[in-house]
Amino acid sequence: MAPERKGAKKKKGNAEEESAVKPELVQLYTGLRHNYLFLCNRYFTDPIPTVKHKIDESLQTGKPLNQLLFNQTPKLKPADIVCLSKTFNLYDQLKILCFWKVQFEQNALKLLMDFSKKPQITHLELVDCGLKPNDAFLIGEALRTSVGLKTIVLDHNPMQDQSSAIFQGLASNIKSQVKKLSMRFCMIPFTCQSSIALLLTKTTTLAHLDLEGNSLRDAGLKQLVIPVSELKTLESLGLANNDIHDTTLNGCSHFAQMCISVQCNTKISFVDFSGNFIDDHGMEHVLRLLKQRKQDYQQERGSPLEVKVSGTAFDDRVLP
Repeated sequence: MAPERKGAKKKKGNAEEESAVKPELVQLYTGLRHNYLFLCNRYFTDPIPTVKHKIDESLQTGKPLNQLLFNQTPKLKPADIVCLSKTFNLYDQLKILCFWKVQFEQNALKLLMDFSKKPQITHLELVDCGLKPNDAFLIGEALRTSVGLKTIVLDHNPMQDQSSAIFQGLASNIKSQVKKLSMRFCMIPFTCQSSIALLLTKTTTLAHLDLEGNSLRDAGLKQLVIPVSELKTLESLGLANNDIHDTTLNGCSHFAQMCISVQCNTKISFVDFSGNFIDDHGMEHVLRLLKQRKQDYQQERGSPLEVKVSGTAFDDRVLP
């Protein structure tokens, strides 16, 4: 038998000590687990498996519980949200809340939006949750006073023209920290252009706006042209699949004007026009935009720009 190396037991002991969860963390996560189960019993609701699993995971590993992902969870009741918010009320490590294909009973969404206003919550996703137009008012009202959220994803919810309430809510919040807003496939019509323009005019933090899969159309671009050119925090703009044409009517092409707007805002590094009706005439505007922005980039006057059109990405860094 090979002799045991000196210090082998000591190293093994050190490894075990390093892997052991610190007592204060055991106490913290044990307390969270106890409080959550106690509250569920108090409010006569079943514990959500996702929440129990994440708390137990942190209890075993000592890693911070910084996100909760609910995927196709049964419809959430107001009591479920109350238990969630009370459990994590004083726990400042929870940053991310994601709800994918999760529906909410009456008043549950309002309670969730109230919880999301806590300063520690920076990321909120409500994806394909069956949110209706009236739900947009609840979300918009909460966003008027939210100070922690930096990312908001509301994709695949048919909130239609009431989506304006969300844009207006963010626009009215001078303390908003939102950097990313994604509202893809929300059935937003061109009549919301004024509210979108208001947000782009008032915000001082928005860097990424994705409105893919809506119905902004040519008319919806009209009031966005000037705000897009002037918002110096904007880095990416998603306008894919919005029934936008590059046609010229009465000597005016809103698509051409948007290209000029992007050309003027040298902070923008990505624009998605894919899925729209852009032909050779429109591509001339895109190529002109890219050539000008390439010159700006070479002269260190702006960021490199990538424009996606009809599934193809054109990058100003590879233009001749």
